[in-house]
Amino acid sequence: MPSKGRMLIAIIVLIAGGFLITSLSSFFVSRQNSIDVLVSTELPLASDTIYSEVQRDLIGPQIVSSVMSNDTFVRDWINNGEVDDTKIAAYLTEITNKYDAFTAFLVVDKSTNFYAPSGLVRQVSEQEPRDEWYYRTKQNTELIELNVDPAEAENDQLTIFFNVRMLDQNGDFMAAIGLGLNRDLLNSQLENYRQKYGHQVHFLTPEGEFFLHEQPEYEGINIREMELLSDVADELLAIDSGQISYSAQGREMIMHARYIKEIDLILLVEADIGLATQSLYRALLWNFIVCVFITLIVLAVVLKTLGRYQSRLEFLASKDELTGVSNRQALNEHYHRQMLTVTKSTADPEHNLFLLLIDIDNFKQINDKHGHVVGDIVLKKFGRLLIDLSPKNSFCARWGGEEFALLLKNKSLDQAYQCAELIRAGIESSEELKAVAGDYITVSIGITECTVELDFPENFQKADKLMYKAKAEGRNRSLC
Repeated sequence: MPSKGRMLIAIIVLIAGGFLITSLSSFFVSRQNSIDVLVSTELPLASDTIYSEVQRDLIGPQIVSSVMSNDTFVRDWINNGEVDDTKIAAYLTEITNKYDAFTAFLVVDKSTNFYAPSGLVRQVSEQEPRDEWYYRTKQNTELIELNVDPAEAENDQLTIFFNVRMLDQNGDFMAAIGLGLNRDLLNSQLENYRQKYGHQVHFLTPEGEFFLHEQPEYEGINIREMELLSDVADELLAIDSGQISYSAQGREMIMHARYIKEIDLILLVEADIGLATQSLYRALLWNFIVCVFITLIVLAVVLKTLGRYQSRLEFLASKDELTGVSNRQALNEHYHRQMLTVTKSTADPEHNLFLLLIDIDNFKQINDKHGHVVGDIVLKKFGRLLIDLSPKNSFCARWGGEEFALLLKNKSLDQAYQCAELIRAGIESSEELKAVAGDYITVSIGITECTVELDFPENFQKADKLMYKAKAEGRNRSLC
């Protein structure tokens, strides 16, 4: 048996054995005391602790969004005519990174321009259904609004947005600004709460709809329409902070509700108190369940730790250690995965794959003149710059030495060439590379469309020949 399996078994035996001995020794402990602790202490304490975490997860981004609406830089940039959208893109990127958000946005009312960390996305329109949130925010009387929408600038991932109205000196609406949190991450946080505190955690709107639920299929359902909660719905929604009890399929349940004014949501912490009122044997079974529960938590922590080490090893196996981009092995694997799609879609001209082979011109002279340490620095900065200049859906890898490869999917030959030229020009104009190398860096690029009739080495050889032809014709150019 592998050492990992033996270690997990040992942990299970130690934890399970310890809990079993404890359970047997405390078998006759008063069950009423357990119920009293649950009702008077445990649930309120869990609710308070979760509330503190919610302040970090939801209220914090709301406050940051409000601060953004009063940022002098943003106001001046808008009032000055939105000159140089890279400045606002850099600002939104900095805010996103600084506060560990999923995205940030700005929509200027006068120009209807929609900005994200990636820059100008497009212009919003009243005729566009996905822009409904903006015009609702514009007409809203509340300063801030929470809503869930796909993040257009982030591959339409479902996101919780904090939409804040930005007003000018006269109190007139001038823009919508704020942060976005990945909803999937918050949904997974509910499961973390359950594991940490042993209770289910949900969020309700003041109107009674589930905003976040451990089971996503309940989200959007109103508790007044649920058979189990319809009788207590009005009482539950009227509570600022307190508890209610109800029956669910023969079980006695207790729910602690707390209204969080800052985000206009109701926090629900739910527990089954029937387990605490069972017979003596039921109490023993409960202790056994606790044993299993704690064991699972420990195993989850152990597996997560082992998983991190395994992920780290997998990362090292697929990344070039010097530059941080993917390595040759990862490129080979990605190429074959993409060619399966190309193979299955030969009738569709949009399903193709281009290979760009990029070589740094006169790199040996850099090593000879400045030394290999400087050469390594150039390669590191070059790798990061190449990723920044490459399209989002491309795959970048270091082939070896000063050669890098880029895979482009679903592009025309002209688009692939334009992409290569954008990369070539961006490298040539990089002041950062010049500062290290002592002169501007240039590259020669060979571009070829990968065909299913040829294997990877043959397709690669086509790009390689074009790259060497580019060098022979004077370097600093792209050929296809």
